[in-house]
Amino acid sequence: MNMKKITGWLVCFLILTGIQTFAIADNPNASGDSPSWQSLSENEKDSYRDLYKKWRDLPESRKSELKEKLRRFKNLPPEEKNRIRENYKRFQGLSEDQKQSLMNRYRRWKSLPPEEKQRLREALKKLESLPMEKRRQILKRHRTWLNMSPEERDVLKGNLKNRIKNGRHD
Repeated sequence: MNMKKITGWLVCFLILTGIQTFAIADNPNASGDSPSWQSLSENEKDSYRDLYKKWRDLPESRKSELKEKLRRFKNLPPEEKNRIRENYKRFQGLSEDQKQSLMNRYRRWKSLPPEEKQRLREALKKLESLPMEKRRQILKRHRTWLNMSPEERDVLKGNLKNRIKNGRHD
């Protein structure tokens, strides 16, 4: 597993459990907001030990970055924290291929210029404001578009241009 993937998992884990967990993994007698070491199942203890070892090997700059993300998470409103936790649970339920696909889409999103992100946010808001049946139609057409070859897309574009030129918008 590459270092970027490990740190990604650590971020999620840190957000959900808090950094105190790593102190517990290192020192079972440590106290804090996290459950006591003795109350954890063997699987949880193994997970925390493994994560602690990975944490220990991270550069200090990365640890600081992760701690800052945790600090920001702790300051979020409860609804936002719950949303993040629910999204994380859903992410955990995905297959490895689905997780990889989602991570690739996230990387593409992060690389977009701010204007493009704003344009996409506005398009999503517009889509969300439509009646459910209209949204379903649009999403169905989008899926069809994604499954088309470039040649099929060119033919469809030409047909649409002709229909618009002739005043037909159906």
